[in-house]
Parts: sequence; C-alpha cells; structure tokens
Amino acid sequence: MLRVFEKVNMSSESVFERIARIGQRGGATLLVACVLALSLSACASNPDRPGTDYDEVTDDINDPLEPFNRKMFAVNDAIDKAAVKPVAQGYDKLPNPLTDRAHNFIQNLREPVTVANDILQWEWKRAGIATGRFFVNTTVGIVGLFDPAAELGLEHHVEDFGQTLAVWGAPE
Repeated sequence: MLRVFEKVNMSSESVFERIARIGQRGGATLLVACVLALSLSACASNPDRPGTDYDEVTDDINDPLEPFNRKMFAVNDAIDKAAVKPVAQGYDKLPNPLTDRAHNFIQNLREPVTVANDILQWEWKRAGIATGRFFVNTTVGIVGLFDPAAELGLEHHVEDFGQTLAVWGAPE
C-alpha cells in the first residue's frame, strides 16, 4: 500500500501520518458544519412578541372546525377500538387458505374498476380479459372466492383512474 502513495509523491510521510493529517482537516470541517447548523437553527424559533403569550398568538390561527374534528376523531377512535382492531387481529390469526379466499374475493370486486379503466384507455383486449376474469371468477369461482380464470390463462392486471388520466395526458 505504501508503494501506491510513493507513486503520487507522498513518500516523505507515512501512510498513518497522511491519514492523521486528513482527519485533522476533516475534524475542522465537521466543527464548522456543526457551528453553522446550530447558528441556523436559531432562525427556526418562534419570534418573541412583547406582551404576548404563545397561547394568545395561536388562538388567532385556531381551527374553526376543531370541536367537530375532535368529536369525529373520538367516533373514529371508538369504532377503531370496538370493531376494526378486533377484526384485524382476528384476520391475522386465520389460516392462509382463508386469507387467500378473502384476497381473491376483494380482487374480484375490483375487477369492474379495471374493466372501466381499460375501456377509458381504449384497451379493448385487456378490457375483455378483465371482463372474462370477472365473470368466470364470479360464477365458477363462487363469487370470487377462487381464481379459476388464472388457470384458464386470463391473467390478472390492475388499472386505476390515475393511469387513465396519464394516458389522456393529464399532468400530475
């Protein structure tokens, strides 16, 4: 390794001396960066207004719908604790065959949205495939619990309205 340093005219000092010298400059750079960051953080503080309390200043920008928002949050929180969380915890304990059936059922419910977006994108072949998947899985697959359409070669694909807007040239 010392030979590499000799080729770049560093033979007068050892590798360790060179590394130590670089570390000293790096330490100074780090110190300057920390001082700069700390000095700039003073710009992020709230301005002191003589004679005002922080609560008085924030009352001017209060949310006019705050009482409604708090009640709605309480309702959502109660529903979450009473129904959604127990259902989710129960779902996690189900065996894989049952969760696969639930996944297939929900995927089948989304198929008409894919058909509509395929039509809006003028993708008639893909719309036909998605329509075929929906009818096969709804009838033969027992309302979508099973996916016999995949075995028939009707591959699943997803299209959403965002993709449709992109095809139409809508900006993001």
